[in-house]
Amino acid sequence: MDIARSVDLVSIAERQGFTTKRVGSYYTLKEHDSVRIKNRRTWLRYSIPQSMEGHNGDTIEFLKQFCGMDFRGSVIYLLNEAGYRYEDKEFESDTYRKRHECRKAEQETEPEEKGEFVLPEANDNYRRLYAYLLKNRFLDREIVDAFVRSGLIYESLEPSKDGAKQFHNAIFVGKDEAGTARHAHKKGIYTYGKSYRGNIEGSDPRYSFHWKGISNTLYVFESPIDLISYISLHKEGWENHSYVALCGVGRQSMYQMLKENPNLKTICLCLDSDAPGIKAMRRITDELLELGYQDTKEERSIYKDWNEDCKAVHGQPAQAAEEFLVQPAIERELNLAYI
Repeated sequence: MDIARSVDLVSIAERQGFTTKRVGSYYTLKEHDSVRIKNRRTWLRYSIPQSMEGHNGDTIEFLKQFCGMDFRGSVIYLLNEAGYRYEDKEFESDTYRKRHECRKAEQETEPEEKGEFVLPEANDNYRRLYAYLLKNRFLDREIVDAFVRSGLIYESLEPSKDGAKQFHNAIFVGKDEAGTARHAHKKGIYTYGKSYRGNIEGSDPRYSFHWKGISNTLYVFESPIDLISYISLHKEGWENHSYVALCGVGRQSMYQMLKENPNLKTICLCLDSDAPGIKAMRRITDELLELGYQDTKEERSIYKDWNEDCKAVHGQPAQAAEEFLVQPAIERELNLAYI
């Protein structure tokens, strides 16, 4: 069941009509605030005693407990979400379809209340930002300068909750058609220990970090760092093309770019070269082909992601890419699902 269980649980919950909210290191659901989703793969429900069924589980158990699916239907659904196409009459039954439509209607009539979007205060200099991006991430200075000049990257200085400390962060800004900031992705720039990474409250997922060019090509990445890493490795004429970082908010920003720019006909998917990234590229490719974007292709990094490629180019140790073998694993899952 490895493939089915590896599908991102937060995305699955949102596709099923639930409203997710990040709280620290975990996610919760607006409809079930006692649920905690950890590592985007497993969940825990505090309102149910540990000894009872429905207290915790994986992605398959989530669909069984909260979406009314049985084991077989859950596995088939997750395999399809992972980018494969398997038909199942039970899964396509009126019961499942009506339940999904009901949740979708609830989501549309009860939109999530978001906090006000406010960009953090900028620091009076960007010394730490440049040190982090150039010396730790090995990005090209000319490329970083271009994004800084465009107001798309800056260094913030923010107090801790108790006011005892101050934190420096890299802020990657996403703007709408009018040039108004609507989204911001924050990345801690400390080199020791685990740093913060996430989207600022109130960010509009349609306008994550991006660059708009004049050519007909759009490059799609998982994070701003990956986006700038790719450009650093492919500098010639880069300003002419369009780029977007999904920033963990699904594919809304990619579709917004396509909506605003009908000249974009070629979509190059440049997600991470690991199992989740490869599966996501296959799923997105299918979606785009159905929408008529016939010139859709994948471009994979040599190492795990484009920043790892940058490290390797500069002689630094780099994390290897993953080999993703499809058919043998998928057949095992289907066989188990039919037991």
